[in-house]
Amino acid sequence: MYSCVGDVVLDPFSGSGTTLREAKLLKRNFIGYELYENYKPLIEQKLGNLFDFE
Repeated sequence: MYSCVGDVVLDPFSGSGTTLREAKLLKRNFIGYELYENYKPLIEQKLGNLFDFE
């Protein structure tokens, strides 16, 4: 599989958020979700510094 800049990457089993992080770094949009709440802090940590929340 491959994607182009601006495509949407769907990760229905996001786990620690690595796929979401890489999608953002490669200029893809992404949708991800994870069933287990205990992964939330890991995902927030990986994605937190990639966004400007001002």
